[in-house]
Amino acid sequence: MSSSAFIRALQATGYLGPEGQPAPGLLTRDSSEAARMRAAMKDPRVGLEADAVFTAQNTATALFKDAGGDSPSESEIARWHEAAWNIGLA
Repeated sequence: MSSSAFIRALQATGYLGPEGQPAPGLLTRDSSEAARMRAAMKDPRVGLEADAVFTAQNTATALFKDAGGDSPSESEIARWHEAAWNIGLA
């Protein structure tokens, strides 16, 4: 997670605390538990490479993608949505 807009959005929604600490259940790409979410977070063949996954009772319920400093195009959003849908985690 790198863009300030992404971090502010996660803080505003309670997924990150004011000091950047993840809420219980939020897995970031650098967390040790991220390995079990490899398809969503680290596999470039899937086409998503999510920056965070929120889990509840060990089940992924939300995927988060940092678009960086620019607004993503409609085609990027569609591609990310399709990838998230196809892996069937959240």
